[in-house]
Amino acid sequence: MLRFFKWILLFSILAIISMNIIILTYINQQITHSNDLTTVKDIAGIMQEISVEAYLSYTIDLCHIHSTLNCSYYKDQLSASLERLRALQLTIIDDYSKWSYCAHSTIVTEEIVPVYNPDQSDYVTFLNLYGFVSEILKHGYSFLNEADYSKNQSYDELFLINNGLGGASIMLNSSFQGLLNCETERLNQNENITMIFVYASQIFVWILSLIFVIFSFKFNKLHDKLWNYIQKQANSTYFELHQACTNRLSSFHNYSSDQEELEIKKRKNPKPFILKTKLYIKFTCICSVIVIVTSVYYFSIEFIFYPSCRENLLKRYLLFEAFLYRVPVISEIIFWTINLAYHGGESVQKINGLEYPFQASGIMLESAIYRFNLLSSIIVNPSNYGMYSDDIKFKFFEGNTNPDPVYAQGTFMAAGVLLMDANYISYTNSNDISTLLPKFIQRWITFQAMVLSRISIIDNDSKIYVQNQLNTVFLATFLFSGTCFGLYFFLYLPFIRIEKRKLRKLKEISAMIPQAFDMKFKRNN
Repeated sequence: MLRFFKWILLFSILAIISMNIIILTYINQQITHSNDLTTVKDIAGIMQEISVEAYLSYTIDLCHIHSTLNCSYYKDQLSASLERLRALQLTIIDDYSKWSYCAHSTIVTEEIVPVYNPDQSDYVTFLNLYGFVSEILKHGYSFLNEADYSKNQSYDELFLINNGLGGASIMLNSSFQGLLNCETERLNQNENITMIFVYASQIFVWILSLIFVIFSFKFNKLHDKLWNYIQKQANSTYFELHQACTNRLSSFHNYSSDQEELEIKKRKNPKPFILKTKLYIKFTCICSVIVIVTSVYYFSIEFIFYPSCRENLLKRYLLFEAFLYRVPVISEIIFWTINLAYHGGESVQKINGLEYPFQASGIMLESAIYRFNLLSSIIVNPSNYGMYSDDIKFKFFEGNTNPDPVYAQGTFMAAGVLLMDANYISYTNSNDISTLLPKFIQRWITFQAMVLSRISIIDNDSKIYVQNQLNTVFLATFLFSGTCFGLYFFLYLPFIRIEKRKLRKLKEISAMIPQAFDMKFKRNN
């Protein structure tokens, strides 16, 4: 019986550890997938570049109005943006398999992106994402090659503005949001599957504990039965043994047995006695150690480790969304500020007899500023600070290496100053607008470049933060597995050896008694 118990215990421990490895492997695969936001960055990158190209083309067109605008610089910026967009176009197909499970991936394969064509009778057509990017690249390079700085906006410029800030951008943002929602739903589904694994493992452990309890009672019954059998045989053969001993003592040692007669008479009819031990309590307590340890581990996985990973992944999604979407919003702020400063919004409503797909410039600027502030509030939320490195915190709130005093107290304070500048320039009638606007544009371009440069840092910081949480689960599983093996080799095996030794001694004792131990006890005891 004890040998069987030893093997069933070893099998149970190996089964528990195997199930934990399966659970951990599944968690690792799913969290690693959820932690990799490559496709999100691809979509956001396209959205960022087309918005940048929209305001850069508009700024280049204004060079004929303001000679102090550095058009060669803006053209270089536009050229660099188009090159980045070309690289992103190639990754759309390469990374498609990573998010093909999401319904919003249809933007890659289906012609659902609305494309505004200012000089065609078919004002709105629909393309897939790859085709849309191809059109943006075609008109972007055409604008660079043929920009003549005339007073009339070219078709290429109108195409870039309409689609970089209009319906196509909205569609891309919808896919961007949808992809993050798909990742969140996938995370929730994975949590449910993980919990099923955990609950199944817990059920196995409780079944195992029930087996241990049943075994402890059976072993206790066998133990008591053996002791009572020895006592019964000892009582039944006591007189014969005693008589043989006293005869020998009398014959060879002149021993008188008168004093023993009374004791012998008392032992002829002993009072019935049945031994009942509570060995099952000790067995149950010993076996409950592995059950308790396993339950604590599963409780930690279910209510501490995995929820923590999930919560931080959701924070990562929120932060990533805030940082990535900030760039297109900055492009909108620059564009609408320039438009209001130079044209009071009139040019946006109707150009060359063609209407833009926008509301009034002032409304669009207010909307962009509101969204910018909303995104900033997410970024500076103290609950997200754990995902930031010290370097990022310093740049946010303390300072930067940029010589412009606007950034002296960090980009968070700088953003507030730049927004005030946007409001002032948009609605002022000052004659200094021609002096203020170039500096304003340059500051916002610098700020936008800072945001772009920090996206990769934030991505890496938050990714490492989540990975460290996952590594904690790995460590907990490793310690749990080591604890299980330690319990088996240093608690259960010694305990089983001691109990086997006790049973063996009981058998030896019973064999010493005449006519004893004719019961059949299995050899595996």
